[in-house]
Amino acid sequence: MLSCHVSTAEALGPLKIIGKPLQMDNRVEFLDSLVGSIPEHLAIIDGSGVIRYVNQSWINFGVANDCTISPVSWLDVNYLGICKAAGQREDGLGLAAYELINEVLSGKKNSGYLEYPCHSPSESRWFMMRIMPLCWSGPPHFVISHQNISERKRVEYSLQEQRSRLEAIVDHAADGIITINEHGMIESFNRAAELLFGYRASEMIGQNVNILMPEPYHSEHDGYIANYHRTGHAKVIGAGREVVGRRKDGSVFDLDLAVSETKLGERRFYTGLLRDISERKSSALQMAQAHEQALQAAKAKSDFLATMSHEIRTPMNAIIGMAELLQETPLTPEQANYVGRFTRAAGSLMDLLNAILDLSKIEAGYLNLEAVPFDLPQLIDTISDIMTGKAQAKKLELLVLVHPDVPRGVIGDPTRVQQVLINLVGNAVKFTESGHVMVKVEPAPNRRSLHALRFLVSDTGIGIPPEKLQTIFEVFTQVDSTTTRKYGGSGLGLHISKQLVELMGGHIEVNSSLGAGTTFSFTLEMPEAPLLEVECQPQYLDLHGRRLLIVDDNETNLMIVREHLTRTGMHLTEAQSGAAALAILDAATNCNEPFDLVIVDYHMPGMDGLSLIEAIRARPTSESLPIVLHSSDLSRHDATRVKSLAIASHLAKPLSRRRLMESLATALDLLEPMQAPQDPNDASHTSAPLSGRILLVEDLEDNRDIISLFLKESPHQLEMAENGAVGLEKFKNGTYDLVLMDMQMPVMDGLEATANIRRWEHDQQRLATPIIAFTANAFSEEATKSLNAGCTAHLSKPIKKKVLLSTITQCLGALRDKAA
Repeated sequence: MLSCHVSTAEALGPLKIIGKPLQMDNRVEFLDSLVGSIPEHLAIIDGSGVIRYVNQSWINFGVANDCTISPVSWLDVNYLGICKAAGQREDGLGLAAYELINEVLSGKKNSGYLEYPCHSPSESRWFMMRIMPLCWSGPPHFVISHQNISERKRVEYSLQEQRSRLEAIVDHAADGIITINEHGMIESFNRAAELLFGYRASEMIGQNVNILMPEPYHSEHDGYIANYHRTGHAKVIGAGREVVGRRKDGSVFDLDLAVSETKLGERRFYTGLLRDISERKSSALQMAQAHEQALQAAKAKSDFLATMSHEIRTPMNAIIGMAELLQETPLTPEQANYVGRFTRAAGSLMDLLNAILDLSKIEAGYLNLEAVPFDLPQLIDTISDIMTGKAQAKKLELLVLVHPDVPRGVIGDPTRVQQVLINLVGNAVKFTESGHVMVKVEPAPNRRSLHALRFLVSDTGIGIPPEKLQTIFEVFTQVDSTTTRKYGGSGLGLHISKQLVELMGGHIEVNSSLGAGTTFSFTLEMPEAPLLEVECQPQYLDLHGRRLLIVDDNETNLMIVREHLTRTGMHLTEAQSGAAALAILDAATNCNEPFDLVIVDYHMPGMDGLSLIEAIRARPTSESLPIVLHSSDLSRHDATRVKSLAIASHLAKPLSRRRLMESLATALDLLEPMQAPQDPNDASHTSAPLSGRILLVEDLEDNRDIISLFLKESPHQLEMAENGAVGLEKFKNGTYDLVLMDMQMPVMDGLEATANIRRWEHDQQRLATPIIAFTANAFSEEATKSLNAGCTAHLSKPIKKKVLLSTITQCLGALRDKAA
């Protein structure tokens, strides 16, 4: 750098001749004045480097920077000497200025310039020195100028800083970034692009970008750019797409490419962002292949299960059907016992098969849930009806309590709720030797939603060891898995229940104490819903002020009756033995506060229910007292005693609110006599028995024999066909009121035969004949297939006689109504 006291800028002065004024005309005076006003620092030197002329800006700069040369002393100063002396500085700027001036003075260069810093304490400054020959007719002279270029330098530094930042970002970007011009030539190639393609940036700058493309893109690229410039139609610019790149070694790979366009004046630049997606594509392909394999495996599993279902259900249909027919014949007690045993065994086998199918459907994702309105208390009643027999067989009490705050109509899947509860109740009965099993439905405690209901199934059974509580929901897992285990079962029920509850959005839990019983519970969201058809039930009776005595040794039974009646306004009194009840009745009579009604449990220790009722009837004041007998079963002898005791109503266990209210209404004579409801499926209530010509299409002789025996005593006429093709020909050539169609048959299956029948009827302009599908495949999809093919109804094997006759009656009745 040139310092102020030795630099060229410091040596130059104002543009005037120092010393004796020169004689000049007006033009010279004007030019002298003009040059003197120029802000650049100007000096004129002769061929040896001696200063002959300086302007005012030169002098002002020297004064401002405290130069040692006085304003009047610049004339005759050798500027080369000043520069040479400044060459001793470390930055070497003085020597550079000396060499530049010397080269111009010697004629080696015509002109030259040099940029240098000249900083002050207050700011950073930059100047540019220029030297060029003075064009005049005298001896060689040269003009030296020093111009302040600090602002330009600041702009250059700012641009350079921005460029450096951008270059750093581009070079460290994870994606490849390539810039090309309008001719397709590469102008920038970042580090990531080098790693992608295997080329160095120095190899690619100036190359056509199509070198990175395999055929046919390599040959088409230049034409694409030209077409874009001509038409403005872009394929890639402004939108991302997947392309194929070619590396230096010739290998190709998949890329994500996004291209943007930049215009600088008349020039166009295109910047491409590239990302290697080979691994992603490979993973996606592997996932797609794995998904396809999983689908194929699921389909194979589904097909296998469907086949197994068909193969098992087909002989089971014969076994169960024949057992049902056998039970209708005169049997000795021993024979009836045998038939009952293999009927129950067949039922157990069917339960196992259904559980396996359910598990498979859940795992395959084929299980669809419903969200329909249904009567929840009625569903609980149905479950108790189904499970009462199993509980009574082990002399257990099955107790049911639906909390009064639980809405009657809810939205959910009644089939799956029933399946879970039956699984849990069946499990509880299996592991309980004495006591009771209780089903309870109540508003969920600490619930976040008003629609959350909690279902509980508790028992007084053997309990579950703490170390087994976390594993009992696993498939095929049992508390006792030894070969000598006491309790049977497949270990599927709890696992399926857990899966179903979770599919319905709930979570199942278990609490147990070894030897003291177990409670399973789960909570489901079940929004309240109005029911389309509301039965006229006597559950809103005016019982306010009525006095009721409840006699039961079981505290849980007392609690259930108490819960059901607590909001009716009745005065409830409880007794846990016959003796206590008699004492309470006598005390009420003495106080002239007689009871309006007594509910007596049948099974009680000491004095049982019937003995208590006999004692009550023996009292003159209680001869006409309404009494309800609460029992699960009555022996033939006790049934005779009941008739003699003038019992007003028999309340069957398990107790439900509906049954309780009906019994109270009957006992208190609060209901008018109602006509017994008629079964709409019972043909005996129709004006005339329905009969028809039926075509049975079934390939297995045993199944044909069973259906024939089922219809033996009916008014129907039956013809048979051994496969779909034969059945189709018989249908075309005969007249039938109904077709029973098996779905799985050789030659022509039931789906194809049904579709052909429907096409033939359409072509002949005939009414559709009812077709009832038979299938040994229990998947719901099979029912959908058969109905879509044109079947009227669908029955799964094994087929029950009552169900078959009912379905035939319904279909023939609908056909008769349509014809009318």
